[in-house]
Amino acid sequence: MAPLKRCTYLQLGSFLLIIIALFFVIRYIPFTNMIARNRLPKPFWEPLEADLAQTRQVRRIQNLLHAKERSVKQELMNYPWPSGMNSSWVIPKYGGNPIRAMILTTWRSGSTFLGDVLKSHPATYYHYEPLIHFGIHQIRSGPKAHRAQETLEKLLKCNYSNLDAYFTYAQKHHETFAHNERVWNSCQRGKEQSCWNPQFWGSMCKLFPFQVIKTVRVRANLIERFLEQSKSLNLRILLLVRDPRGTMQSRTHRVWCPGNPDCEDPAMLCSDLVNDYKTAQHLTKRVIRYEDFAANPEVHSKEILKFVGFQSHAKIDEFLKSHTNANIGGVSSTFRDSKTAPYHWKKDLSFDVIQTIQGKCQDALNLWGYRTYANESQLLNLHSVMPFVLK
Repeated sequence: MAPLKRCTYLQLGSFLLIIIALFFVIRYIPFTNMIARNRLPKPFWEPLEADLAQTRQVRRIQNLLHAKERSVKQELMNYPWPSGMNSSWVIPKYGGNPIRAMILTTWRSGSTFLGDVLKSHPATYYHYEPLIHFGIHQIRSGPKAHRAQETLEKLLKCNYSNLDAYFTYAQKHHETFAHNERVWNSCQRGKEQSCWNPQFWGSMCKLFPFQVIKTVRVRANLIERFLEQSKSLNLRILLLVRDPRGTMQSRTHRVWCPGNPDCEDPAMLCSDLVNDYKTAQHLTKRVIRYEDFAANPEVHSKEILKFVGFQSHAKIDEFLKSHTNANIGGVSSTFRDSKTAPYHWKKDLSFDVIQTIQGKCQDALNLWGYRTYANESQLLNLHSVMPFVLK
């Protein structure tokens, strides 16, 4: 009987070892979909696959962050910091407060070009139209205004949490993130799941000492909230305006404009220009007309850089040289002959259309220093831009 009992104990022990070994195999070893789906019941493999996918994504994001941190440091090599200042003062990850610049304007007013100039500055994080998911609307007041302000404030602080509508829109419209190439390229331009991860964007944002945010959907009256925090946010706000005749002509090329009053109605555009002027008189410290900037982008770029707290840099000079001398690409391209780009409306719009716009925009044109034309002879012989000073 003793040999029989010994055999039974050995069999039992072997069986227990097999069970224990199977447990560890199932719990800890990643197996293929074929094995998981065909040989194991779902309660085993589904949670395991989810855990493994999440672990892989976290590790991937960590690797991307380390790589971007090295890239930012590389961009900042030999950067001409002001005396006594260094990068740790302005990189959020290290407890610093980034230097922030906001471009405030409306659609087709030259903001893509100006935004590209500023983002060509080294180690700059670009928030491109962060209210893009609000649609073709100008936000002036009401519940939308509060949500828009909250969204802008969160993004300025690198907080991407609870922005579900923003990310849902971005997954279908990649231009939401694509203009921020320094980060977008890191996640394979939308091919990796990390591209849609709020933690990924928030952590990336905190690696950069400079931020640019371009918004075309809120009016100037809503920026008072940010001006009150401008010192704590280290924020400078630039109001960019354009001749409404040029804006309306440029909008005719956009498929998203027709049928949206905030875009296609010159009366609404010019009402906003008048209200922005009144707001700018007591709120903002810096205003620039697109036509003035385009006439001499090198000089005005240096003035704007100084205003927002960025340093002049060879990268910006290179961008300006390559983007301001010839018209290349479609209507969204920023490769333009900058001296002629603002005035295509004088050839492309009929004089009847110009008169219609002028009739709805007389106050705006006068306030912002744009000439009105009584006849086509004046249109051909008199410059549309007159001297301007914000009073």
